[in-house]
Amino acid sequence: MKSARKVQVLRYRILLIAICVSLSLACNRSDSEATQALRGAPQVSQWRLGFSAARDADFVEVLPQNDAVCNEAVDLRAEVPDDREVYVVPWSRAKTLQNFPQPLVWTLFRLDGNFTIRQLGSLAIIVKSDLNGCFYIGGGSSLPDLKQVNSITDQSLLLAVPGEQNQRMTIHLARDTSPKPAVETIMDLAEFKAVRAPKKVVEGRTVEANVAEKAETLWVLNYGYSDLSDGDNRWGVFRTINARLVPEYISPVLTYNVKNINASYRVTVVAAADIDGDGSDELILQKSYYEGTNYVILSRKNGVWAAVYESGVWR
Repeated sequence: MKSARKVQVLRYRILLIAICVSLSLACNRSDSEATQALRGAPQVSQWRLGFSAARDADFVEVLPQNDAVCNEAVDLRAEVPDDREVYVVPWSRAKTLQNFPQPLVWTLFRLDGNFTIRQLGSLAIIVKSDLNGCFYIGGGSSLPDLKQVNSITDQSLLLAVPGEQNQRMTIHLARDTSPKPAVETIMDLAEFKAVRAPKKVVEGRTVEANVAEKAETLWVLNYGYSDLSDGDNRWGVFRTINARLVPEYISPVLTYNVKNINASYRVTVVAAADIDGDGSDELILQKSYYEGTNYVILSRKNGVWAAVYESGVWR
């Protein structure tokens, strides 16, 4: 009986030693090991937006972009040297991202249809007067020495899809169009008659898009005063039916507010593409505020358009 008890005690001691050794190794692992851990089974693998910041240097937004994550990124900006706009951060410094591993391999689609498969293994903060946001993941041969970041344009925008995609994404670029039929349509809508502005102007563009597996011409139109600091603004997505424009989505009335100068904005449709692979195109819109610009993605589910993604303010 005593012999059996001694054996049991010995087993417990061996188990305790093994646990202690394991904990010690975990606590003393290097930054590279921590990085590898963060790269494991991603919990946030959704497609997202990014941009080419320089020759052979690409960045994609980190998700989630909640207050805790963004505030941590803001706190770390104080460490960025004055001569740099890009600061590569050890993954171990991003405490808020410990439970949100990011995919390592990405397919980056440009609006001209070309794409690149790239590893984005670096965590970065970008400090630039016309660009801000949370953390970014980045990659490219020029990233280690990168100090300056190009301003973002539609041409540098990236549609980032996790994993290796070996097929081109069909991207329909928007085009300018005559506003005459748009004016006639909008003036008849009660939603737009409610817009108050010293001078009401209709502006917009069209884009070809696949909607429910059918080719459509969509109009994205603004109605209001072009000066966002005066009056209201409203915008909508319209589809052509029997030679008339029929609203698919109409925004709330957007009124300039001195306490929130970004309460009003105008939109410009940039392109349409099936980013999520469901057979229907998403709309890529640029939102222009009184100060700054960002991008928003609209997706149509069950016949209803809704914003499914919005980038940080980039310029």
